[in-house]
Amino acid sequence: MSNQHVVPNGDNGWAVTGEGNSKATKITTTKKEAVDLARQIANNPKNRTDYSW
Repeated sequence: MSNQHVVPNGDNGWAVTGEGNSKATKITTTKKEAVDLARQIANNPKNRTDYSW
């Protein structure tokens, strides 16, 4: 699971940012959109970082 953070983006809505990244992955107008996107990114198997196989 890739950790994603949803943070206020000033007067421009909400930002989804990957852990350790300085730039936002996406800016949304509502918090719900940002949370939904962050969950989708975090649950994407291509974004997994725990390679304990």
